[in-house]
Amino acid sequence: LNSILSGEGPDVWAMPNDWVYRHQAKLQPLVPGILAEFDVNKYIPAVQQSIVINDQVYALSPSAEPLMVYYNPKLFEAATERVNKAYEGREEENKEVIEKAHRLLSEPPKTWTEFTETVKLLTTKNGGNVETAGVAMGTEKIAHSADILYLLMMQNETSIISDDMKLATFNLPRQTAVGQEDYSGKRALELYTSFANQSSPNYSWNDALGNEVDAFANGKVAMIFGYSNIQNYLLQKYPNLPFQYRKTFVPQVGQDNDSIVDYARFTAFGVPNISRNPVMAWKLLNIIANDHADVLNAANRTYTSHAAEELKVTMEERVAGDPEKLSLVKAKSLVKGRFPIEFDNQFRYAIYLVNRGSQDPKSALDLASINITKLLTRTEW
Repeated sequence: LNSILSGEGPDVWAMPNDWVYRHQAKLQPLVPGILAEFDVNKYIPAVQQSIVINDQVYALSPSAEPLMVYYNPKLFEAATERVNKAYEGREEENKEVIEKAHRLLSEPPKTWTEFTETVKLLTTKNGGNVETAGVAMGTEKIAHSADILYLLMMQNETSIISDDMKLATFNLPRQTAVGQEDYSGKRALELYTSFANQSSPNYSWNDALGNEVDAFANGKVAMIFGYSNIQNYLLQKYPNLPFQYRKTFVPQVGQDNDSIVDYARFTAFGVPNISRNPVMAWKLLNIIANDHADVLNAANRTYTSHAAEELKVTMEERVAGDPEKLSLVKAKSLVKGRFPIEFDNQFRYAIYLVNRGSQDPKSALDLASINITKLLTRTEW
């Protein structure tokens, strides 16, 4: 960024996808005709949402990372054993309860309803203290707390920002099909924070357990949310991990295949407007985002083009394994305006206020909405 401002910057600039909107004035959009047969519509929704501004393309990307759930199968097995032991000698009269628990623990949860029920089975407590957490979720200190909350809001059809990017709307009600008002943003925040609320049946996590990835590696938490960079962290810091972790899809609101919503992030490659070789730079980006993508995707399965659209994603297919490929087909991203870091911090602060009991979820989101609207309409840097 400093080199670009000095006038001696590069021809290609890599940045987080939510920086593209912030720095669009420093980027040269793709001029029609430079790239033959270029079609932005072939990219997945998450990429299109971030790189297209006012019908102009400001960046490209060869790959993306979906938000995923990492889980410890050994803790699922331990929970199954606890269920069996709890009902030992009383199996017949508790047959339905046992069968339901076995079903929930036989594979990672696909819906949020299954997720909350599974978390209860996975969590162990000693009095009010959590010994083994079912999930690391609920506080602002969770690494991707804001992203998880955005996911929940999107899945509940919350309008987060107005189309003109001038007003935060996640605190406002939406009209349901039967004409009722639904504060879906508030419900999303309530669900997220319930996992850190000691008075909630979902209570599973508090920050005394430390960093969630380290807690996961040490067998203190059964499930964590994260991106693919967790794999490198675990490999480097815990090369002799005592269990084989697995990855799975994030839970969905229901079983409807048409309502599947995932969340993704990626590195966007743009051409600074000071480039002395903009045509060649865009041609290079096209190679990176398309030809080279085949190499990346063969290794990582992180498709950004709609070659993946041929895949028919169903809830039945959302099972344990490598979720990267199928998750990205319908993954969305969030354009946060010119101040993306401050935008995320407002959501983390809303989580903090609810956790501390300073405000209820609606009031916390009302405050965040006021502050984010100020960010969206701020003209100075």
